Amino acid sequence: MKFIIIFLMFISFSTKAADKEGVYTIAGMGTSSCASYVEDYKNQYLLLRYMAWANGYLTHLNTVTPGIKDITERVDITARKSWLLKYCKKNTLDNFNTAVKALVKELKKRHW
Repeated sequence: MKFIIIFLMFISFSTKAADKEGVYTIAGMGTSSCASYVEDYKNQYLLLRYMAWANGYLTHLNTVTPGIKDITERVDITARKSWLLKYCKKNTLDNFNTAVKALVKELKKRHW
């Protein structure tokens, strides 16, 4: 029985949760626009919500990316918030999910 449960957990983490075209649903703060992030940056409560969403995204990547224990290694949350602010100021029409994915590309450069 333990083997079946472990196997099912492995399967659930090793498959992509997108349709055959690679499209997936974004939930929560990831749906917000970059323009909203820039505007909300000064509001500590809203900024905390954005960063909680981003940290959840990054934590998930840590669990599914081989060879990466901590994708944010040596990049503290203040630096990540600033990087996202700079990105969003340049790309106001993007959503926050796209901004976090761009941050991930930058962070991956440090590991490969």
